Amino acid sequence: SSSDTTINMCYGNPLANSDVDPLSVWSNNYNAVWHLGETPSSDSHILDSTQFSNDGTDYGSMDQNDQVAAQIGGGIQFDGNDDYFLMPDSGSLDITGAITIEAWAYYEGKASNLQNYAKILSKSLSTVDDPWHVYALGLDNLAAGSQLMQFEISNGTFGSHMKVESTTIMPINTWTHIVGSILVIGMVQE
Repeated sequence: SSSDTTINMCYGNPLANSDVDPLSVWSNNYNAVWHLGETPSSDSHILDSTQFSNDGTDYGSMDQNDQVAAQIGGGIQFDGNDDYFLMPDSGSLDITGAITIEAWAYYEGKASNLQNYAKILSKSLSTVDDPWHVYALGLDNLAAGSQLMQFEISNGTFGSHMKVESTTIMPINTWTHIVGSILVIGMVQE
């Protein structure tokens, strides 16, 4: 059997009624989705599109010039020194089972040792500083042009840290889709 789908589009018509329901787009299996369409400093927040509202605040020297074209929606150019977004701690980000983290990243290369173990996304325990992430997606500490992609996960206690690295070097000056996933506790999948 088949059915027809009707899509009505009123692009650019400010008088058209909207039946947009962004909270229904992402099921409760999505704990956070950040499109990075906001302008740093002037908006000062990065908005989560899910029902959990894991919105964050920008920090560092970012301004409107750091909003860039990206693969999907907007993008933010981080300077590698002091730019980051901070999301408040939320129970919806305390993942205890299967987890997938993915991001599009445009990497320009490691400029300094400040970028050792560069993280694209990480959740750390408030009681433990780096490198004890609960989960993280990022790069290793090798020299620029030879950095590998990493996915890390732990239960936050010493010795529970698991990490997998890609066998592929993170490309420089090109968009790369990076995914880390753990399907069963104790098994990390690249």
